[in-house]
Amino acid sequence: MVVGSCALFLAGDMAVLPVKDADIVPDPSPQNLDCLWEALTDMAVTAWRVPPRGRLGTLDVVPVATVYGKVDCLLERGRADFDDLLSRASLAPVADAEVAVASEADCRRLRSLYKGR
Repeated sequence: MVVGSCALFLAGDMAVLPVKDADIVPDPSPQNLDCLWEALTDMAVTAWRVPPRGRLGTLDVVPVATVYGKVDCLLERGRADFDDLLSRASLAPVADAEVAVASEADCRRLRSLYKGR
């Protein structure tokens, strides 16, 4: 699920420009973390910088420089809040897929907790 300024942008809040990265809160299930690892490895500018597959479930934040830009994987938030955030999320079309986007209130709450604004 997308959170942060990218989520606010996808929800139509143009005041958050420029969006510098994509912050995601992944589903913490082992199957999803496996898929996440594969996707990050495929997209990473330098794949060796992606942590080993088995470590994703234990790390807090994993920043990855991808061919599309920087992605911050907020793994701790996924373990703590994924289901709660998902219950208020909406879907937004991105390319050929629908992406879960955290609610504006949740994005702003997380920003105030972790960025002080």
